[in-house]
Amino acid sequence: MLNHSLIAPNANSRKTSKRLGRWNGSWKWSFSWKGCKGQNARAWAKYYPSFEWGQTPLFRRMPKKRWFTALNATEFSVINVSVLENLAASGIIEINNSVLVEQGLIKNVSE
Repeated sequence: MLNHSLIAPNANSRKTSKRLGRWNGSWKWSFSWKGCKGQNARAWAKYYPSFEWGQTPLFRRMPKKRWFTALNATEFSVINVSVLENLAASGIIEINNSVLVEQGLIKNVSE
């Protein structure tokens, strides 16, 4: 029968981390593998999430203008259901792009 006290991790599957920066009790204590000076050597050293290591950040590469739209954006036309009901009542059974262009409800697709 399996006993919980016999369960243990596999050999060498749990590796203890190096104790850096713990003064003389550690084998590497003076600079803790951080180099000498600079932002990375500080205890408060953090890079903000959009930091791209010298490359121009994404938010600065994007255009500032809010009205910028993609060149290949899909353009939609709004047609009320009541207009479609009126077309069906007038005898038009099949409603497609060419019928809507003839009625002046949408612009020509080829333009």
